[in-house]
Amino acid sequence: MVKSASYAVHFYMEEVGSRLVAKTGIPSDRYHIGKLILQGLREDPDFVSQPWAPCGLRELYVRFPSAARLPAGWLAACANLTHVRVEDGDNLTALDEAALRGAALRELRVTSCALAALPAGLLDAAPDLLLLDLSYNRLTALPGGLFVKTKKLRMLNLSNNRLTTSVYSSLAAVTSLTTLNLSYNDLKDTCGGAADSVRGTSPLEYLSSMENLYLRKTNTSVICLDWRRNMSHLKQLDLTHNNISVVTFADLQFYSAADVDLRDNPLRRLEYSPDDVAAAASAA
Repeated sequence: MVKSASYAVHFYMEEVGSRLVAKTGIPSDRYHIGKLILQGLREDPDFVSQPWAPCGLRELYVRFPSAARLPAGWLAACANLTHVRVEDGDNLTALDEAALRGAALRELRVTSCALAALPAGLLDAAPDLLLLDLSYNRLTALPGGLFVKTKKLRMLNLSNNRLTTSVYSSLAAVTSLTTLNLSYNDLKDTCGGAADSVRGTSPLEYLSSMENLYLRKTNTSVICLDWRRNMSHLKQLDLTHNNISVVTFADLQFYSAADVDLRDNPLRRLEYSPDDVAAAASAA
């Protein structure tokens, strides 16, 4: 466990730099360090302006941070930084709205921390973000407008949080998504219930580029119409460990060649009509 952020990084830079110079002749200044792994990052007077300047980092990996928040400006000098990963921070409860400014993030992972809320403008400084992983936190909702600037976002992992049905309103417009993981959140049904003879559409109906949708243990009891019809590129739909007890013939008609996993559901009945049987026979 390090004593402070600046101490850890300066020590790391000096050690790595001396080895590089000895073996390769590469200059030992900090701008030539491309990837940095830190453990035990603490809040420090130098946390914002140092030790990152000058900064040539492309990847930053922080494990077991004891800091309570990631402040504005901590990445301000890292214009080449594309990948940030922060994990296992039991005390990390907040991200400043300007925490990502200055970097050129493509992938951001803040996992297994204690985040309970996010500032609305957090992602405004990351318009080129492709992957966002916020799994294993304590999020109960997402702020409106969080994804306004992230038009390229393809992969979003929000699994193992405390989200409810309201999260869908924040996701409805993120039409660039190809992979969405909402597993292990109490989302319940969003397109009617098991007693409804005709399935409705979910708030995800406009996410037509979706390829992988993970809704494991979300307390859903139905297969929504848009998952079958609107997501024409769907490859994998994980509905395991849910409350699906009745499946209709229509529920099984997907517009894509998707693998639909219904294991560990209390399935009791498959409903179909004579017309369904005739349609299946003619297609065979």
